[in-house]
Amino acid sequence: MRPLGGAAMALPVTAHRTAIISLRAAGDMRRPAPLRRLLGASGLAPSQVCRVAQTHSQRVVAEHACRRLAPPGRHARPSLGERWATHTADGLAAGPDSAAAGVALMVTAADCVPILIAAPGGAYALLHSGWRGTGIAAAAVRHLRERYGADPASLTVVLGPAIGPCCYTVDEERYRLFRDRYGSGAVRTGAAQARFLDLHAANAVLLRRLGVRDIRAVPTCTSCDSRLHSSRRDRGGLMCALMAVLLLPYAPRGAAARTAP
Repeated sequence: MRPLGGAAMALPVTAHRTAIISLRAAGDMRRPAPLRRLLGASGLAPSQVCRVAQTHSQRVVAEHACRRLAPPGRHARPSLGERWATHTADGLAAGPDSAAAGVALMVTAADCVPILIAAPGGAYALLHSGWRGTGIAAAAVRHLRERYGADPASLTVVLGPAIGPCCYTVDEERYRLFRDRYGSGAVRTGAAQARFLDLHAANAVLLRRLGVRDIRAVPTCTSCDSRLHSSRRDRGGLMCALMAVLLLPYAPRGAAARTAP
């Protein structure tokens, strides 16, 4: 990741797809003013942004489902003009026409894994994957194959910053669940019988099973890196501040296009 002003980091995915990740200094991305500033710094008008109401699901919807001009919910804040999907989901996928129109996809996170996917034909997808949502990558790969003809072997996938196995302690039940589903590499043990999950490793196993070859992980733990939002570290629970992850169909100003490490 590379600095993009003082409020965000740029994460190149491919030569034509770049992610923007907000920093703690930029504020809580649920609030209109910080989000408006981030979009402006990224060269985006709010109407270019497609979002979903996230529920820790494994559901992926097409960008064309984004029609609403206000957030869902009874107590929705005033809209910035960005488009919201008409259904709850935790993933968005878009095709070459959306890329040509400059449509950016957006999710929020505070320890969960943002998963960025790009296909050589121009399709792209952005996912929010916590422990409950691990498996959404399979839904996205199927969506890209069925809707846009993207061969899984041709995809580039970047696993963005998330809480790492150094910090993500879990109970015995969740530990066993991930070990059984994704193998011993997806879990860790520590002192005093502490149990840890490696969400990056679990998603990498899942993607390889699907035939994806180009999988890259950003080795940054949100809990360790004080620049980033973290629910665990900040003890915020459901009300913790959130970072925004934007997947752009182009390289923004000041972020030279090159692939992520």
